[in-house]
Amino acid sequence: MIVVDEIRRAQEAWSRAVVAGDADAVKGLYGVDAVLKPTLSAQIRRTPASRAAYFEGSEETGDGGFLKANWKEARFFGEGAPVIRGDFATDVGKYAFVGQDGAETVADFTFVYEKVEGEIKIISHHSSLEYASA
Repeated sequence: MIVVDEIRRAQEAWSRAVVAGDADAVKGLYGVDAVLKPTLSAQIRRTPASRAAYFEGSEETGDGGFLKANWKEARFFGEGAPVIRGDFATDVGKYAFVGQDGAETVADFTFVYEKVEGEIKIISHHSSLEYASA
């Protein structure tokens, strides 16, 4: 069974890997058959290779490489209260990415986690830029 502390540790690991620009660490946090709908792309990623292209960059797919932004900080915040059902959990909220210039980009996220052989893996990740009313 997943507990809230495990979800928070998974989010911290994801944030650390993003800030470090460590593509291998980021990729290792996702399940093999995970689905990613990233913030800065309309393409849904269903394979390890397509997720890697988003994070590392790829001329072939036109991905700029989310990790190449050289983020100074990535943090989860807000009123997130994970929903846990045995070995699965869902968390919805906001996260912020801070560039080297101090500019902050806030996005909404949904993560679905699965506990596999004692390890928390992201099996679904949706992210979109924060909604701004007109």
